[in-house]
Amino acid sequence: MDAVSWLPLAPTTHHALQHEWAAAISRCSNVEEGRAVHARIVAAARHTDVYLCNLVIHMFGRCGSSGDARRVFATVRHPNDHSWTLLLGAYIQSGNVEAAKQVLDAMPRPNVVAWTLLLQGYADKGHLEAAKATFDAMPQPNIVSWTAMLALYGSNGNVEAAHLMFDGMPQYSLVSWNALLFAYAASGHGEKAERVFNAMPEHNLQSWCSMMSAFNEAGNGERAAALFQQMPGRDVVAWNSLLRARIVTGDLDAAKTTLVHYMPQHNLISWNTYMSGLAQHGAAGGGTAAAAAILDEAAGVFDAIPEWNVVTVNSMLSCYSQAGRLGDARQLFDCLGGRQDLVLHTTMFVAYAQRGHLEEAKVLFDKLPYCSLVSWNAMVVAYGQSEDVHGAHRLFSQAPHRNVATWNALLSVYARNGHLWAARALFDVMPARDLLSWNTMLAAYAHLGGDDECERGTEVVTSMAWEGTAPDEVSYLCLLVVCNHFGLLHTGCRYFASMASDYGLQPGKEHYSAMAGILGRLGLVHEAEGLITLMPCAADAVSWTALLGACHIHPSRQQLRRAHEAAKKVAALEPHSVAPHILLSAIAAPHE
Repeated sequence: MDAVSWLPLAPTTHHALQHEWAAAISRCSNVEEGRAVHARIVAAARHTDVYLCNLVIHMFGRCGSSGDARRVFATVRHPNDHSWTLLLGAYIQSGNVEAAKQVLDAMPRPNVVAWTLLLQGYADKGHLEAAKATFDAMPQPNIVSWTAMLALYGSNGNVEAAHLMFDGMPQYSLVSWNALLFAYAASGHGEKAERVFNAMPEHNLQSWCSMMSAFNEAGNGERAAALFQQMPGRDVVAWNSLLRARIVTGDLDAAKTTLVHYMPQHNLISWNTYMSGLAQHGAAGGGTAAAAAILDEAAGVFDAIPEWNVVTVNSMLSCYSQAGRLGDARQLFDCLGGRQDLVLHTTMFVAYAQRGHLEEAKVLFDKLPYCSLVSWNAMVVAYGQSEDVHGAHRLFSQAPHRNVATWNALLSVYARNGHLWAARALFDVMPARDLLSWNTMLAAYAHLGGDDECERGTEVVTSMAWEGTAPDEVSYLCLLVVCNHFGLLHTGCRYFASMASDYGLQPGKEHYSAMAGILGRLGLVHEAEGLITLMPCAADAVSWTALLGACHIHPSRQQLRRAHEAAKKVAALEPHSVAPHILLSAIAAPHE
């Protein structure tokens, strides 16, 4: 039975009729049903009833028809505050925030609910300045208004402003605590998110899931999984966070077991999380055989899932690309027809470019109905991967807009193709730089700089500090590589110690290997060996090969013993590598 057919034509009392009209309005699930019910109300001469009109305005707003809501509002002779607020809400629900602002300006007595609805409308659109102006103009913002502003700052990545907003709140709710927690979690501030989580007077499922997400974003899947075990209750969002934790730790088998055997229910996000994990692990390398195995698993999941969206298809395209199956990737892409969107186009032309098919990539790029900055940036990088530096520069010059990622893309093209001076010239004129910009320049000096460029490379990190950009682990690795190339022992030791003392960064095995290389290059082979053996993590083949190289630079009978031990370590870690045997033979030859 629809919302109209069961309405009585002549009910006996006013209240009974009003109740039945209200029930009919609440049953409306689309605009057509709403219009039919409203037509019956008009026919019954009840179209000036403020109570019924308010219900109809709310119903049309819920169905997304602000135009119908406005027409009904216009028939009300004496709209009350609730009528105005419902009309404003209808415009917000349809996405017309400017019309909602006009309603607020026309309201005889704007109330806190109307103000908050407008604020939330600006927040949903990401209009930070307009939202802040609305908040500042509110006579008495309530906790919902404060929380909406806090969440908006968080979604824009401005966690400092979000925390200031939180500190200024006259009172807190669980929702406001969760908004601050989510702001830190989504921005990658895992330690601050944990402090907020521990300070919260209570938690709900959203709190637990946000904290798991913070651990996952920080690459700490083990802690996310441990937190899952402490949760008093779990829903599909929590299970999806555990699935993500398994992928973050690199354990695809555990992820599959969680998905198939343990999760009580799945949604599309569950399948997409697993598919994205497969694509990420395929991109991380492992050889053709590994990519083929991941592709087989991804194809099986893709065929089995009940539904898919752009994320699912994008992961499948990535898996095909990583396995070198561009034909299959293109076949899937072409099958989508009108469902091809900007993300899928970008994935497809990047797949062509990475495999050296620049012309096919360019054809797809030119067919894009709208080229986002992501597309332009990806195409600039594609030219660079094909060693077409001039093409990359030409495309960069043609881009209608540029952000820091666009500049970084061209900077990486110059660095990747050995154009150090061009990279530095571009770097010097960049309107803004981020950590990737600095690290790209540091890496260029580490791998391309000659003797006269050594000082420039080490000066970069000083300039970073002056501009307020803190170096990360990659920055320090590049610096240590520079010091290794040019035998800068004291400078290298200073940087190595600075990681922990100045920035709280823990050196990894790559940093220990680079430092061992510096020591070995300068003849301090015994010290290099000691550093490798005292590493907090197990030394890898790179570290022992660095020691072998030091023994080769400074050969002696004592070094021959160290070389034998180092060669054994490398052979155990990489049994198919011939490099340790060649180096050992070269070291032993003068002593035979």
